[in-house]
Amino acid sequence: ERKAQGLDAKRYQTSFGWLTAEEIKAKFMEKKPRDPLEWLSAVLYNDAIAIQEVAAVLGLQDSSSSSSAVARETADASAENAEERERIERMLKARDLRRRRRMMSEMDFKRLAEDLGLTEEEARSLVEEKFSEASSEEDEAREMIKRARSILEGY
Repeated sequence: ERKAQGLDAKRYQTSFGWLTAEEIKAKFMEKKPRDPLEWLSAVLYNDAIAIQEVAAVLGLQDSSSSSSAVARETADASAENAEERERIERMLKARDLRRRRRMMSEMDFKRLAEDLGLTEEEARSLVEEKFSEASSEEDEAREMIKRARSILEGY
């Protein structure tokens, strides 16, 4: 009953706002574009999955080859995104490691040891221990962000 009223219908982000496939179909019939797939692509901001779903509702996809091409493009794009995310994460880890090394090299361990009443080696190991604690907290935060992204990408 709710579906018949359109309350549970999936909405797509379009250049007209958030619309259901039926509302997009009404706009399509109103505009009657010369190149329907190009119009649909522009309206749906090149979202391959949305284009495929709405094109099916509009009856524009008559062959499975075009839907498999869209699916292939979507898979390629998601693989590229995953590779890019991994590359960025590696770059950020390397940057963080360089930052830690630079901080360690700039520290005056003799002065720190005098201030704390420790040997220079004890001061160095204390600082390294504090850095590793901060690093593990950062790693936990990154892991939580990764999990949140994967959950959001699943929707």
